[in-house]
Amino acid sequence: MYLNSHKPKRQDSPWRVLTLVILIIGGVYVIREQMGDASWAHPFDPTPTPTRSAESFFDEAETLYAEGALDEALSAFRQAFAIDSEDNVALFRLVRLMIIRGHTREVLEEYGERLQSKELGDAQTMAVLGMALDWHALFNTQDLLPVYVTLGVVDQDEVQKADWVYDPERIGRRLVQTAQKLCERAIRLDNDLPEAHAYLAEALADRGRYEEAQAAAQTAINLNPNIPDTHRAMAYVYEVQGEYAQAIEYYQAAIQTHSKLDFLYIALGKNYRAIGFREQLYGQWEEAQPYFEQAVAAFEQAIKLDPQNPSSYDEIGWTYGHFMGEKRETKQKGVDYLEEALSQDPEYAMAYRHLGQVYYYGLRNYEEAIPNLEKAIELGDIPAVDKAMCHIMLGWSYYTLDVREHGTEKACVNATPHFESALEVLLKLPQRELDLENLAHQGLDACQ
Repeated sequence: MYLNSHKPKRQDSPWRVLTLVILIIGGVYVIREQMGDASWAHPFDPTPTPTRSAESFFDEAETLYAEGALDEALSAFRQAFAIDSEDNVALFRLVRLMIIRGHTREVLEEYGERLQSKELGDAQTMAVLGMALDWHALFNTQDLLPVYVTLGVVDQDEVQKADWVYDPERIGRRLVQTAQKLCERAIRLDNDLPEAHAYLAEALADRGRYEEAQAAAQTAINLNPNIPDTHRAMAYVYEVQGEYAQAIEYYQAAIQTHSKLDFLYIALGKNYRAIGFREQLYGQWEEAQPYFEQAVAAFEQAIKLDPQNPSSYDEIGWTYGHFMGEKRETKQKGVDYLEEALSQDPEYAMAYRHLGQVYYYGLRNYEEAIPNLEKAIELGDIPAVDKAMCHIMLGWSYYTLDVREHGTEKACVNATPHFESALEVLLKLPQRELDLENLAHQGLDACQ
């Protein structure tokens, strides 16, 4: 037994230690010769992390998509395609998700040429480029004109003519026409590709060719009834015709194929709301309320699936603020949701447009309406009709406030330019919006 706290140290002979060191060095040398120098050059360096393959990112993206994590899936598809730039399946999935998430501009800028490449493109890439052009049509902007020329939407010689003027409505029609041609080209390459028929149906519907659109959508469903895009295409064909009950049926069918896609619930809710609004127009206020409640329930489900998507908050806020009665508490609930949409995305133009209108019509708060409507116009990412409506509400807001503060003599200094801008937009539309034109003319008449 040792009485101190440490075991006594053994006194080794110096010759024994030297012999042991020589044996160790010799063993290390033999191992190095057998295994090569590289693994022993830096013995204390961290072990290199294996580079992930494109396939591993693709599989991760598929799993995330199945779970409804669309933004994360989009990122993983992007990484898969970055590693393997010849993988058209990864490119197709990436671009489709970008379109669904509202990034059509980025699609055209980043991938437009690659999607229609004669060397690398295929039926899938042609079809999804058609989808991108069709969904982008309402939001075309002059600064993207070089991209439209590159993609064959507009002819370079036409643009260079001295009398050529950028017309958003005309360019929008060109985008839809080009989308149709690309989808038809995709079908010629692969007649059994369901997405090509689905996206063709949407483009045809946007051109008012409803019978052809319905036939194309039905072909898509027949080819594959187990993916959401085929049912969604048929739903859209009915929706643009105002057949909202049938649209709801097909959106629900799309949800049955994939129950975790928030954008399907948003589309479903908008169609319930459209039926409710129609009931209101017929004076059926009590009958309208259940449809608005179903719309809210659909938007709430979308929020559960993706709490960061501003579109869901925007739609539910717009429903409360504009459609669900005149109670101030209901209007304020709409304001709260719309402000939440803007907290998720401070650049979300439609939320500013809707918030401005709720303040203007619902709460008669013109001071709050003005900055929101001006921001919507500044951002520019809204359809032409909405832009005209913003100008009209701004004109009347300025008119009302200036009359209160300065009297009628100075009431139109700020108002008149907005009434004029509204008419300028409205008169370029392919279809007349007579109610809005009358509101703008009434404003100009009040300022004479």
